[in-house]
Amino acid sequence: RKESRGAHFREDFPDKADKFAKVNTIIWQGEDGRMQIRLEAFPEMPELLKQIIEEMK
Repeated sequence: RKESRGAHFREDFPDKADKFAKVNTIIWQGEDGRMQIRLEAFPEMPELLKQIIEEMK
């Protein structure tokens, strides 16, 4: 990985890659033994949670 993401900051790669800003990277070993990779979008934040965050600012 050649970018920083949230708490995973790298001094040698301080810039963030926008394409990873709102996705989880899912990695697993397939039945054939090969590694599988999938990017999965974060679910939409519930409105109630958005309200609470705004109120706490």
